[in-house]
Amino acid sequence: MRLLPGAAAACLLLALLTWLLLRGISTGSAEYSTTVRTFDDFALAEASLHRDVLLARAGLLQDYDPVNAAMAQIDSAVARLRSEALKEGLDAAQVDRLAGATGLEDELTERFKSDNALLRNSLSYVGLLSTNPDFVERIPLLAMPIGALAAAILQLTLDSSTQSRQAVQNRIVELAELTPIRGPDRQGAQALIAHAHLLENVVPTVDDTLNALFAVPTRPPLEETRALFSDRQKAAEASAQRFRLLLYATSLLLVVALVDLGRRLRAREVALRKRAAFEHLIAENSTSLINCPPGETESRLTQALGELGKAMGMDRVYVALAETPVRVYVWSADGSPYPSGWPEAALTLPEDVEEIGLGTVRRAECRPAAPGRRQDDAHEVRRARLGLRVAADAGTRSGHLGLRHVVPAGVGSLLPARRGAARGRRHRQCDRARVVRARPRETHRAARACASLADGGAARQRHRA
Repeated sequence: MRLLPGAAAACLLLALLTWLLLRGISTGSAEYSTTVRTFDDFALAEASLHRDVLLARAGLLQDYDPVNAAMAQIDSAVARLRSEALKEGLDAAQVDRLAGATGLEDELTERFKSDNALLRNSLSYVGLLSTNPDFVERIPLLAMPIGALAAAILQLTLDSSTQSRQAVQNRIVELAELTPIRGPDRQGAQALIAHAHLLENVVPTVDDTLNALFAVPTRPPLEETRALFSDRQKAAEASAQRFRLLLYATSLLLVVALVDLGRRLRAREVALRKRAAFEHLIAENSTSLINCPPGETESRLTQALGELGKAMGMDRVYVALAETPVRVYVWSADGSPYPSGWPEAALTLPEDVEEIGLGTVRRAECRPAAPGRRQDDAHEVRRARLGLRVAADAGTRSGHLGLRHVVPAGVGSLLPARRGAARGRRHRQCDRARVVRARPRETHRAARACASLADGGAARQRHRA
């Protein structure tokens, strides 16, 4: 059950990271690439349509299959663009305008195909009659008018202006005046005149249809549709960029959380190692005191106090046993002597403290020094940062254990001047040890261990006596 909150948080975090990742990479690039290819297909199909109708107009295209294929590609591209717009939830008005323009192109193309078929047929007939030697030799008087009419029609196919049409009309009138009323070639001459009249009307119509086809306004709606999809893609990329930034920020927070977790785990590991080393040290010193000869008890106890003090980062450790006479065991990191009368005077400290477990941890306020208190004793108390009083038995005060960390000189100068001065005055008036509950578990464990060592040492000393 205790793992459920952590597992739920991990699942939520995984879901959040996955969602941010998917939103960060979902820019619609594949769909936009498909849309861009559709625009390219439309442009290519329209260019192919214009090329093929020009080839058909010049008589270089054998059939209209390429024209029909280009028209089908244009219609397919427009249909795909409309489908993409509806799928993306975009306004299809521009696509509808483009579809209307392509519909006009289809209509003009069909009209061109019909008129151009008539044009090619009439041109073929005129060319066949004007170049037939039998037809010209049978009517020598029509040779020159037929040649002039063919040349005028050729010019009309190249330039369908009013002057070219007028020239064809004049040649038709000349040929009609010279055409015999009777004879086997009368029908041929009349057929030539009829096709000439047809070409006079069809050629300008075909050219007008081509001009209208090329003038169909497909470019503006095509560009508007392209801009519509382009804006949609830019918005999608901007949204994906924001989600990528959120993913980056979340990743940074996750890294910070992991670093903090690693730091805590490292601190816990270090604390456990220190605890294991400290317990091993306690066990080792307890075993040493148990197995040592009575004559070495005092030196072994002093050595044990020193090892415990070093392990706890203390500068001085002492034990004062309330016996007659008072028994004292002291250790100092730098070997400096204790002030005169100390730590025996620690047994006279007042009892306004709170008892915790086997020992008692005291938090006393600084008060003015009692009259007659030695200045060196007060100085020693002021320098003490941590002190513990330990009761060997419940309700019985058998001694005092002191764990002291000497504050280096000049530390008060690091505080603000006003606060440092006030704290200096309080320290000068302090006549008892300031005891703080720092690292309660380690402190209590050390107190119990030192108390046990001190009581064991005292018992061995009493037994020896």
